[in-house]
Amino acid sequence: MVHSNPRSTVILCPLTPTALFYGAQVDVCVADLHNCNSRSTCVADPETKSFRCECKSEYHATAAGSCIPVYTADREKEEQERQDEMTDIFNGVNITQMKTAAKWLIYKDRFSAEGDYMMAPQLRGDVEGLKQACMDLKVCIGFTSDGFLKSALAPFDKWKVATPGTGPFYALDIDYCASENKFHFCDWQLVCVPDGTQGPLFSCLTKRSAKAALKHLEMNHGRIAHNSLTLEGIS
Repeated sequence: MVHSNPRSTVILCPLTPTALFYGAQVDVCVADLHNCNSRSTCVADPETKSFRCECKSEYHATAAGSCIPVYTADREKEEQERQDEMTDIFNGVNITQMKTAAKWLIYKDRFSAEGDYMMAPQLRGDVEGLKQACMDLKVCIGFTSDGFLKSALAPFDKWKVATPGTGPFYALDIDYCASENKFHFCDWQLVCVPDGTQGPLFSCLTKRSAKAALKHLEMNHGRIAHNSLTLEGIS
């Protein structure tokens, strides 16, 4: 049973033969009862009597439903100024030097769906332009060919299979475990361990498995990749 007026709708839902639940259906956008954040706008849907959050013009929607900034020269400058207020050193590692010395790894059939930081629609398909944009942004460590700039990656076993025709995924060959939770999405109960090869970059392992992996790296490479992690560092 529904009772309506121009401003709201009251729905009577039967719970038992003798009891009814009353719920007021209002325009949550007008009443400011939505959960859209400052990067999006609440849009009412009169057909479903619900709402959706649409990204504002200066933001771009991700597959996960969040809104990330659209990359522009001005926005990059503002972001860089904000980053420059932070130290250039994370966990004893100079990020700028590490990125400058790194080479790009190319993955043609997989990509990290997590870690979207900015979107550069004007650079879709422009690999060199995307590389430059990523190098200009201190926290960027990779990108998709369609313009999503990444600030962190998921472990390789969590990567998604790329849709044919979308283009390769690019990631810097840096030590993703060097700055604690800055560049990876390892669960807090797991340890980030550099792979030591040009494959999956890093793995998220239990402490026991991490110790075994590090011993293997030391035996086969003579050192831990980029010297970011030691066996003594895993308690």
